[in-house]
Amino acid sequence: MRGKDLEDAERWLISQPEAGPVPTTIHREYILLSRKSETRRQRRFLFTSLASLTVVLALSVFAFIQRNNAIRNEAKAITAMETAIEASKTLVFDLGGKFKQWGLPVDKSVELMDEAFRIQDSLITSFGDQNPKINSARAGSLKIYGRILADFGETEASIKVYEETLQVLDLPQNLEAFHIASVKAETKGEISDLYRETQEVDRAFELSAEVLSELEELYKTQPAIIAIVEPLAKARYRHGLFKINLKDDPSGIKDILAAAPLFKRLFEHDRDAPVWANNYSKVYEKACSVQMNFDRFAEAKASCEKAHEISLKYLNDPSNPTFFLERKASIFQGLAEISEHEGDTKAQRQYLEKMLEAALQLHQLDPLNVYWKFDLAAQTVSYAQGPLSAQERADNYKRANELFSELAKDNPTNGSFFERKTMTALLYADSLSKVGQRADSLKLFTDACKDAEEYSEKFWNFPEQLSELWYCYQELASMQRSDMQAHKVEEVTRVHERLLEISRHRAQGNNPDFSLNYGKALIAYAELEDIGKSTLEKFEMLMLAAEWSAKAENAPKTRRSAMFYHSKALRLAASHAAQMTSVDADERQLSEQAYDVAVKAVKEFPEEYFTLDNVARAAGAMAKLEATAKKSDRASEYAKDLITYRQRAVEVADESDKTSREVSLGYAYTEAMRLAADLSLYEDAKQYADSAGALRLRLYQADPTNEGLFTNYLYAMYRSSTYSTKAGRLDESVEQIDDLIAFMQSTGAQHFAPSVYHVYHLDAVTHAAWNLELDGQFERAQPYAREAFELEKRVASYVNYGHALLYSGKFEAAVELYKACINEGLQTQNRSCKEIIELDLEEFVSKGHLTPRKSELVALLGLVLQ
Repeated sequence: MRGKDLEDAERWLISQPEAGPVPTTIHREYILLSRKSETRRQRRFLFTSLASLTVVLALSVFAFIQRNNAIRNEAKAITAMETAIEASKTLVFDLGGKFKQWGLPVDKSVELMDEAFRIQDSLITSFGDQNPKINSARAGSLKIYGRILADFGETEASIKVYEETLQVLDLPQNLEAFHIASVKAETKGEISDLYRETQEVDRAFELSAEVLSELEELYKTQPAIIAIVEPLAKARYRHGLFKINLKDDPSGIKDILAAAPLFKRLFEHDRDAPVWANNYSKVYEKACSVQMNFDRFAEAKASCEKAHEISLKYLNDPSNPTFFLERKASIFQGLAEISEHEGDTKAQRQYLEKMLEAALQLHQLDPLNVYWKFDLAAQTVSYAQGPLSAQERADNYKRANELFSELAKDNPTNGSFFERKTMTALLYADSLSKVGQRADSLKLFTDACKDAEEYSEKFWNFPEQLSELWYCYQELASMQRSDMQAHKVEEVTRVHERLLEISRHRAQGNNPDFSLNYGKALIAYAELEDIGKSTLEKFEMLMLAAEWSAKAENAPKTRRSAMFYHSKALRLAASHAAQMTSVDADERQLSEQAYDVAVKAVKEFPEEYFTLDNVARAAGAMAKLEATAKKSDRASEYAKDLITYRQRAVEVADESDKTSREVSLGYAYTEAMRLAADLSLYEDAKQYADSAGALRLRLYQADPTNEGLFTNYLYAMYRSSTYSTKAGRLDESVEQIDDLIAFMQSTGAQHFAPSVYHVYHLDAVTHAAWNLELDGQFERAQPYAREAFELEKRVASYVNYGHALLYSGKFEAAVELYKACINEGLQTQNRSCKEIIELDLEEFVSKGHLTPRKSELVALLGLVLQ
């Protein structure tokens, strides 16, 4: 990749939607390799000779003087002009490189270059347009200038210069016909590259195909002419990449590989030029990379091995190891990716170590060479992303950051070095958090944000360049949210508001990633507690988040995440609307919209956990609304949807995620259980409780030391017993309590925290006693009531034990318990013990159980009974 495609890929890598797919190592390394390739492309003119505009103009002026002073000797003037033009082709090219290296603004650089070519052009024009030698020199000069403009990012201007080059090539030339045709094709190839950068994909592809066709035809007619081989090799290579990158057509691999024998022929023709052997190897290296992208890993492995074989055979020259080490580093990086795919982490690590070794050797050849130092830093990042321990990863990110920091310090006008310094600082900070150095990680993130702020002021001129700054504040905000107690409210607010500001700035264009990220930032801020934002302010943020998330739904790459956050924002806004009376905000309408978007998303992405999780939450919210409105049928339907989507989330889960999703399903059952109970649908509630219990028992048996699973199972079974009671099946309820107590004792659950066992044991026996008493089985209730009383002397324990004794003919013992409870002033739910006794006795009467010795009891306790 190069140009805008590379920039888009780098933005995607650091602006991943939270709900989106996680970039793989292959993604990261492919993008990193592309950046290296782009850097090497620019290297040609960044380190050329220190030519100056003065020399160019002097040569041109000299030619002009020669013409005026030697009209009788025109040949002498023409020769001088040819010399001036040929010199300028190199010198102006070098000058453009120096302008860029010195950090001269692009507009000023282009202005100076234009002036140089204007002077040169006026001198050339004075000779007319029929001199073949001058025309050829002029075409070459224009072609050089077009390349300079392209390197400066002046794409449209570069295309115009290349088109002028083609026009000049139509004039009489001091070149063979095949050479003219070759130069024309090469120039068209450059134009096709520029069309691609301007997103004129069809024009780029058509022109590339035209160039390839012309050169193939030329090669067929004159295969012996070596000058045609190089442009044809490049055309095959280019068109292969265009097929792959523009049309997603894997047949482009064949075109790429078709360039290999041509580069081999060039090397065999001139073995003193290792650049051809280097290109010969690079063809297979590129094929390896592309084949991996199409999941053709066996072919990729063969291509990488072929590239390495060529490097060993033709480039392994100890006196000039540069090409060999460059190829070695890139090839082993590819082989490491293949090993990762094969699951061979041992081989992956070995290849990555060889890759890093080659990069280090290059750096040691010339420690002052900033590009080899840059390569070493970049390869260190790739190594850190391999199968290392968390501490090794942190150590390598630290080393990479140190190298990029040195480059940024030594080259203060180079934005790329500063950018990489910031990015590796963020990677290092993230890696520190994973080895438990949270405080160091937080400090590094904070410092990186400061660096990013400085970088944005120095180098960033438009929103698309704010990626590192945005990513930095996003990570810092995320760390704060994960541990709010450790941060001051003012600092949390500052970071989130800065994140919002950056996100809003980036979202002003039409980039769907940036629109989505702004929506995500708004949601994250609105979800914070205790930040001084009113319910209305949070509601407005959430509605804005829904709007911006929805904007990203039309782009295929962001559609899934956009629908997720759109629905989530509406769902959260609905919950805030329920708390407001001063604003015309309909909670039901917003909840329905959230559910509709979520259902639409799950239909399009039925295998995605995030869509299933979101639609389950939206269904739960709708179920609660309908239950509050006492619309039992609709509430039940939404509750069923909630369970269905949670079950599907389990079905699509990988083994590593299955347990956590089954836990979520258990919570869905209990949520549906409570909704059914609120609507007095006790049979439904019991069914959901039993389902939750069966699921949690299975999970607990698989992990018998998990206290959370143990207590969740007890809760589900206790609620099932309660709903049996509500449904009028008291004996069944008591049997469930007996089973529950037996389970706690048989599993040795008392080895958990004593408070856990105590609470559930106490509640179980209290519930059993009360159920039996309601059914008039007071004798049978006594042992349960007594056990509850012995476990803890609370209101329910005194009263239930007293009831069991009273109705079993033990009046005096019952009165003693009642008095003790009243005299101790015990209360529950803001009711005194005396009030509880009165309510219970009246409920017993309603069940047909008359109060024994009622008048005496009233007199002794001062009760007020009907």
